[in-house]
Amino acid sequence: MAFRFNFGSNDSDNTTSVTEKTSATPVALQHAEEYTVTLKRVNQCIDGPDFETLHLQNGETIAYVNETVATKKAESSLVDKTDTENTDLIPNVYEGGFKVWECSLDLAEYLSELGNNAVSNKRILELGCGAGLSGLYAYKNKAYVDFQDYNKEVLDVITVPNIIINTADENETDIRETINKTCKLYSGDWESVTDLLLKEINDTNMSTDKYDIILTSETIYSIESQPKLHRALQSLLQPDGVVYLAAKSYYFGVGGSVGQFKEYVREAGVFDVETVKCIPSSVPREILKMTFTDKQESPNDDVDKDNLQVFTNLEQLSKTVWRVVEDDPYKEYPFLYIIQGSDKIVLVDTGVGTGDYKSYLRTLPQFTNLPFLVINTHNHFDHVGSNHRFSSKDGSASDCIAICMSDHNTEYTLGYLSKDTSLALAVKSNLKEFTVTKWLKDGDVIYLDDTNKDNVNALHVIHVPGHTPDSLALNYPKDNRVFVGDLLYPYANILLHFPTSNFVSYSDSISILRQYLQAHYGELKNIKLSCGHIEANLEAEQLCNLEQLIVDVKQGKVEGEPLKWLNDNILEYRGEMFSLSLKHKYNVD
Repeated sequence: MAFRFNFGSNDSDNTTSVTEKTSATPVALQHAEEYTVTLKRVNQCIDGPDFETLHLQNGETIAYVNETVATKKAESSLVDKTDTENTDLIPNVYEGGFKVWECSLDLAEYLSELGNNAVSNKRILELGCGAGLSGLYAYKNKAYVDFQDYNKEVLDVITVPNIIINTADENETDIRETINKTCKLYSGDWESVTDLLLKEINDTNMSTDKYDIILTSETIYSIESQPKLHRALQSLLQPDGVVYLAAKSYYFGVGGSVGQFKEYVREAGVFDVETVKCIPSSVPREILKMTFTDKQESPNDDVDKDNLQVFTNLEQLSKTVWRVVEDDPYKEYPFLYIIQGSDKIVLVDTGVGTGDYKSYLRTLPQFTNLPFLVINTHNHFDHVGSNHRFSSKDGSASDCIAICMSDHNTEYTLGYLSKDTSLALAVKSNLKEFTVTKWLKDGDVIYLDDTNKDNVNALHVIHVPGHTPDSLALNYPKDNRVFVGDLLYPYANILLHFPTSNFVSYSDSISILRQYLQAHYGELKNIKLSCGHIEANLEAEQLCNLEQLIVDVKQGKVEGEPLKWLNDNILEYRGEMFSLSLKHKYNVD
């Protein structure tokens, strides 16, 4: 099925219908890649293809390669596909970069109206650049400009020649040096490019900052791609930066429109958005300005935003791992772990929800740049209480990649409110609804750098049911560390008396974890267990002591004592470091 929408080929009111070809089978997205301008490529472009000149109202000009010439020079099958299939766009294959879309002309003109000082010496990114006209205006006015297009061939055939013919230097070597000093070029899908740029920004060895201005035109026609665009804008823009986005007021057949996109942005709550210029036409065109909101709200959020003092005892456990404690009214004092990746910040549990955990994290300079990924070790209220701050009605929020939980027993997990499997109703906690967006299987791997999928720099999922049916642990080989949630912790009752707890499953899980670690590390020495309470650096060798306590309980060598502060029917079985609370009538073999 082909969709038709009003992309025009020029500024006239008689816009041309252009088709978007839909693919019957999924297509692999273009992976991010930096394009290097070589001296050979400069030499090829000096004699130059035929080019046209854009005359701006302020008298400045921008030279750009003639569209027909550019498409003839394209050597790949991209142009052939668009010709034979009567389409201008093939989603995830070719996104229209060879055409000079009219909104790109509008955006270049608008920048010229703002004046040279608006872009001079600024760090600028043009997303979906194609010919790169608005970026070229900034480039010619002494800005540092990075260009991105989905297709590498578009950069090679049209963007790079345009940069070369707009560079004022006289000889090939000077042209190449100027380009390499003042701009970079990237090809690939927005999500992948965002990850690559964030990695550069967070690399302490690279003097790379976020962008003062992000430019983009004709990029909101696909509703499905808007979350990726929004994430790129949010992740890569300076806090006081600005986005200029040029688009048609509506696009026939695919659902995207300026009105729809504005609504999407406002619901996300990250940016203020306004139309700063309208261009009259049979299909009107607009230029939007986006800046960060002064106060970013999370959906379903009515907790005091100033209540950040409940998060205490922030401690850096290693180069990439931090722990913070929540001082909650239920005296659970959950340990919340923060893992710094190259392209994401992984949060292991979110606590009770007493304060605004998300806002607290954003006040810490080391956690301001990257999107979050939440992993809950299980669904009890003191581990999922702030999930709603990272969740929208239908999924994860715009600055959260996913909210992840074990798929071992999804019915149990999803009953956190309706069946009170979270225990929130039992303790009268004001737990709020959230959406699990990714279910984790036993053995799943979560990479901390998606551009370099290294199994050492990753979290490995281990299902460890028993305390709850959905308990999981996370092995982090890079740090010789395992996040174990409430599977175990020393010097307090490990709670196994709940109706959904299972002592047999728990016993198996402790043995499985010990065997897993021995298989992967060779020995338990020097491995740290980061518990959900009390201890962040428990020696893994203590697993053997816990296993022995379990054996002693099963063999009747340890006598249970009534846990009077809780319930006389619940027995506590004490060892040297650990104690287990069991409802002996059905939990003990």
